[in-house]
Amino acid sequence: MLTYSEGRLGRRQGTGRSQRGRRRAGARARLVALVVMATGLAALAPQGASAASMYVHSAKSGELSGGRLVLRGVGRHVTWTRHSGDAGLLRIARLHRLVFAPGATPVTATLHIAGHRGGEELALRLSRPRYDTSRQTVSYRVKRLRKRRLSGRSNGTVGADPIRRFRSASLSLVSEDVACSVQITNNTGSTLLLFGASTTDASWEQSPGTTKTTTLNDGASTWWSTHNADGRCANAVDWQVVGTSGVFVLRTYQGAPLVHFECNYSPQGVVGGSDGPELACDRTGNGTWALKPAY
Repeated sequence: MLTYSEGRLGRRQGTGRSQRGRRRAGARARLVALVVMATGLAALAPQGASAASMYVHSAKSGELSGGRLVLRGVGRHVTWTRHSGDAGLLRIARLHRLVFAPGATPVTATLHIAGHRGGEELALRLSRPRYDTSRQTVSYRVKRLRKRRLSGRSNGTVGADPIRRFRSASLSLVSEDVACSVQITNNTGSTLLLFGASTTDASWEQSPGTTKTTTLNDGASTWWSTHNADGRCANAVDWQVVGTSGVFVLRTYQGAPLVHFECNYSPQGVVGGSDGPELACDRTGNGTWALKPAY
């Protein structure tokens, strides 16, 4: 797990309204973005299990014109945070491949311009990303989610229109994570024992249980994980038919960008013991399986 704790959080000091005070504050301001993820973005499980991640750009200046947002003076990385408490850095190029992949959920964002008060930010929907490493610019096609005009109090604005051009700003992107979510229903008539479980995540979003301890009789079990620091998810879970060598092998991994689900059964999956009964995986949905007799 990557963690990121660099930077200082603070708040603007003073209540004076003088133009001089505002100019001084704008001149010495260093961009600080404090992002709070709402509980509404928390995980949803089991079907459609998902979580949201937030990715923050910091820019020295920018422009919003002709339906396109341009940020200048950005680095090579964004900072990401998740509801689980994980955080880290991700390359911008990788970010674009991850959250703007075909079939991905729409990406929304909040543009905060230094000097604007809370509630004056622009809420946007983003598409068609572009990133120029040499020029240190990133841009998106945007659609405003709220039709309103910002006030003109922005420190460091350039020109007459504070919306068109601005200086220090942050752009906070929110995207639903691709989730490797699996649900099985045990219709075999036998008790299953959790034989093995692993994930590329630092931890499970929802674990299948404790290996060599958790059992499943009639009923369902659900587990899922979201992407790791590299932006992909994967997990592997094995269930043994108690008293036999039979094993169900379930593998879930993210491709580009779709998630692939596999379920296989081997009557001789565990060394020693008698062969397991003839069983099979019946796919009942995207990541859902019914484990049942083969006949």
